[in-house]
Amino acid sequence: MSALAIAAAFVAATAGFAALAMAMTRHAREIFGRAPGQGTAWTLRIAGAVLLAAAHAFSATAWGAAIGAVAWFGVVTAGALAVVLALALRPARRR
Repeated sequence: MSALAIAAAFVAATAGFAALAMAMTRHAREIFGRAPGQGTAWTLRIAGAVLLAAAHAFSATAWGAAIGAVAWFGVVTAGALAVVLALALRPARRR
């Protein structure tokens, strides 16, 4: 089990969910004050999907194909939780 591959899987999953969250109008307005353009939203969605796939590859590298697929669900859950908590607990934007 490679600690670096596990950390890379978590970082990739967290970044993937952050990209997917920023592709949503509501979350982008909360963070940036404006909605993403259509092209930007599609780019963020594709980047999020690629990063989640990379997290799966890192998990398979760390644990092997069979256990890595199951561990990927745990890594993805932890990454999603990190993004949800970051969005929920950030201070309200001042207007």
